[in-house]
Amino acid sequence: MAIEKLVDETSIDGVIQAHSVSLATKKWDLFRSCFVDDVVVNLNSGLIVGMHRGADSWVEMVSQALGKVGETQQVITNRMHSIDGDQSRPVACLQTLHIQNNLKGDEQQYLLGAYYDNNMVRTKQGRNIKRYNLTVSWFSGDSSVLEMPFD
Repeated sequence: MAIEKLVDETSIDGVIQAHSVSLATKKWDLFRSCFVDDVVVNLNSGLIVGMHRGADSWVEMVSQALGKVGETQQVITNRMHSIDGDQSRPVACLQTLHIQNNLKGDEQQYLLGAYYDNNMVRTKQGRNIKRYNLTVSWFSGDSSVLEMPFD
């Protein structure tokens, strides 16, 4: 059981890391691979509060928003996993920095602290995010750096 738990936790961490790296590198195929097709996205970010359904349209929205941002770096810490067979609930804290140069050449930054409280399922491809919950606890800087269209 201990080895199985470690394998599950490693699989979950792999998805969390792929998610973070895909945002920094803007590799949208990698980002898409983190989600099941019918993912439900819940955002409580200060800028955006709402729900969204569907992985392909979610990836499109994020890629449009971050495509305008010069650089993004996300640091994920304090991960906890609750695993029950094929279902899992990873919770992780994060800080994300978005940097953009405006038309005058001035650097604008938007830093936020948040946590993920997701639900994942085991699929044929491994673990994937079924319910994506992001809650922003604090933010600092110029929020116009990150303006995401949300319906």
